[in-house]
Amino acid sequence: MSNHVAELLQQLAGKNRQVREEAARALGEVGDQQAVPQLIQALGDKYAKVREAAAWALGRVGDERAVPHLVRAFGDPSMWVRSEAVKALGQIGPAAVPHVVQALDDERWEVRELAASALGRIGDQSALPHLVQALSDSKDAVRTAAASALGQLGDQRAVPHLVQALDSKGKSHWWAGQALGRLGALPELVQALDDKRSWVREGAVRGLSEIGEEGIPHLVRALDDASKQVRKRAASILGQRRDKRAIPYLFQVVKDPDVHDWERRIAAQYLGQLGYQLPVPVEAMVTDLNTAVLRRISRDFPPEDREYVIEQLKRYRGDSLKRRKRVHLAILKLSEGSKGKVANLVEVALRDYRDILLWVERASQKTRKSKTK
Repeated sequence: MSNHVAELLQQLAGKNRQVREEAARALGEVGDQQAVPQLIQALGDKYAKVREAAAWALGRVGDERAVPHLVRAFGDPSMWVRSEAVKALGQIGPAAVPHVVQALDDERWEVRELAASALGRIGDQSALPHLVQALSDSKDAVRTAAASALGQLGDQRAVPHLVQALDSKGKSHWWAGQALGRLGALPELVQALDDKRSWVREGAVRGLSEIGEEGIPHLVRALDDASKQVRKRAASILGQRRDKRAIPYLFQVVKDPDVHDWERRIAAQYLGQLGYQLPVPVEAMVTDLNTAVLRRISRDFPPEDREYVIEQLKRYRGDSLKRRKRVHLAILKLSEGSKGKVANLVEVALRDYRDILLWVERASQKTRKSKTK
């Protein structure tokens, strides 16, 4: 044992918790297997940061003696310690599989979830039957981790089991679809697009996004699905791929008041990447009449675009006094620009549709710049 390692081990046993944490990380950098017993002991340290550093270091050293202790760390109260234990087992490799498989039967679902994730990281195909069994776990988080892990294993034997998992509620059907896509199961995914259950079709759309060019025609077909959720997923994926066939459906997402704000922003960003100019998304948003957003983006509008927005607003005044008042306020703010007190009002007023159109503007600018290069 070198003097440097001996000194670090002494620091690891010291009273200062920050020194212990730094010593554990330094021992991981050195990678000396003689430090393994002390690092294992540090997994039981009073302070989470020290335990986290010890788990990380054991992964770097890669000694199999640490495996059962890292598996026990799945039950640590700290999420960061548990996460490092999973990563460490993934670095140690196939020798860890038998111990991790045992953790799939743990009474705590969090431990079962981490075990499934660890098996995916390790990537050893001997774990396949155990992960298949985990697809039937009572907890959605465990089923999700198992589906994702099966996609990482790359074993075609998992395909029929993942097809069955498309019928799972929660989020696991989404990850089962992704795993099928990673395994290249195009025929199974295409067949799933005709399933009566919308969540099965949604999982199939996720899988088709992993397939590549062969999946595009089927994603386009999903744009006409009876389920709004399926249409939205397909449009977002096609927008990400810059396929112009998604444009009408991306506009539907932007205009839909029931869609989450972050989903609107993503759809608007894709519209910008597809080369749409500002006035068109503005027109799409006017129907929601969120004057705060219109005021916010008016600061960066050229005069002709600002006039366009005002004209669009006038069309949507309607008969409601409240609606006319909001339109009038929007026209005022657009006309005078957002300066001084008005800018402060805008910041206070922003709520659901924050910066949606700014996403479009920035993405459009990037697209135009890339075309001029």
